[in-house]
Amino acid sequence: MKRLLILLVPVLLLACLPGCNTTEELNPNAPKSRIALIAKNDASYFWQVVFAGARSAAVEYGIEVDVYAPETEDDYQTQIEMIGAAVENNYDAIVFSACDFDKVVPAIEAAMDAGVQVVTIDSGIGTGRNVVFIGTDSTGAGYLAGQALAQFAGTDANVGIISFEEFSKNGMERNEGFLAFLAENPDMELVDLRFCESNREDPYNQTLEMLREHPEINAIATFNEWTTLGVGDAIDAAGLKDEVVVVAFDNNEDSVALLEKGVINALVVQNPFAMGYLGVEHALSQIAGNKPEETTIYTDSVVITQENMFTPQNQKLLFPFAQ
Repeated sequence: MKRLLILLVPVLLLACLPGCNTTEELNPNAPKSRIALIAKNDASYFWQVVFAGARSAAVEYGIEVDVYAPETEDDYQTQIEMIGAAVENNYDAIVFSACDFDKVVPAIEAAMDAGVQVVTIDSGIGTGRNVVFIGTDSTGAGYLAGQALAQFAGTDANVGIISFEEFSKNGMERNEGFLAFLAENPDMELVDLRFCESNREDPYNQTLEMLREHPEINAIATFNEWTTLGVGDAIDAAGLKDEVVVVAFDNNEDSVALLEKGVINALVVQNPFAMGYLGVEHALSQIAGNKPEETTIYTDSVVITQENMFTPQNQKLLFPFAQ
């Protein structure tokens, strides 16, 4: 599975670690490296695929990777505690996705001061230090979502946005990219923008409320797995799939079913397997003493619709555990 999926990452990304070796290759008597992967949560399909990528790298390199996550994606305080525990428990590196762009920074910088290597994935942090980020170009992905929305709803659509945690870096960037597209197409009017908790219920309720208050909205953009599910459920329950265009993110099995059903018109699908795999690989390289040549490494994102969802490449993205 790893070999099939990692081919979806640009070849340049795979060539970025020429000096990365296993600990056994560096020193046959050295203890195994220990890496803590601290995610935003562990309940979503997205994060399960990230963990699969990380564990694939752990098996390949003969190292230990332990996964930690708070119960909700806004719980930065628990993440801070997990960072401190990783330092206390002598992990060599932390692979990290931040719930909050700013509030986790002191804890991460303290870990770095203690000699722990840090690599960020999916959602970065607001440190001024040289920290590798591996993940989607979220500004570009937000712009892609705008293009897809215009394709299905036209450039005179009345638009609503259901976004997720306001202080999550990737959420901020997806909003920025989408709004940049709207600015280039002034006949597309932004009617309402709402921030939701990353669960299925809050975006569901917010979508129905938004449409009650603004019945003129005929297009909705939403930017992560949980909000995708909530928006899709709301449109489906209200019987509005022929009246409201939806462009959304990620490839939960339910969201793919909503795409096939026509409730969702397009999904911007990321490559979380590559984020997990490359995050561990880069952390291991830093443990070995290698300085990163690049600090920003983008993994692919692809717009998938009913028209192209059955191509072999897109099937691998939509159903990575089935390969």
